[in-house]
Amino acid sequence: MQHKVLFATVAVMGIIGATALVSNIASAHGLFGMGKGGQQVDDTAEILGLDADALRSELETKDLRDIVEEQGLTQEEFHAKMLEQLRTRLSEQGLSEDEINQRVSETQTRYQSMLQTKADILGISVDELQTELESKSFPELLDQYGISHVELHEKMRAAHQADDSMGHGFGHPRGRGPASEL
Repeated sequence: MQHKVLFATVAVMGIIGATALVSNIASAHGLFGMGKGGQQVDDTAEILGLDADALRSELETKDLRDIVEEQGLTQEEFHAKMLEQLRTRLSEQGLSEDEINQRVSETQTRYQSMLQTKADILGISVDELQTELESKSFPELLDQYGISHVELHEKMRAAHQADDSMGHGFGHPRGRGPASEL
């Protein structure tokens, strides 16, 4: 169960990137851990009309994209609601519209960097990854390309460390934020 929940954070980051493939990545084993709690799970559950425990339970056996569809939302509607919720949370923290836009932009940059790294690990382009994820989950792609979850974790960690050594965290221009939790 913990692996599925850990990967829900990837979905949250991806949703900000506003692409349909995010939900597939959400079920992948590997990036940002949120443990058994976390605002991301609560926010996602709220949007889906579920409580957080129900969402965690669903993630044990289903991909986030499937749960979204079961709740009557398209991926695009879900992404829009997640973005709206992020903007609301940042506004509630007292950030100006410019600061909110900057945070959203930084999140999208981190997400695109993560996608590029995953595509590189699979030996394909980001466009090919997005096409593949239209019909397959990320764990299915790992199996297809003969990459174990452990190997994915190791390669993602190495990419993160290389990014940090250049002075910024995993695609993040200033090296802070959730991406630095790898």
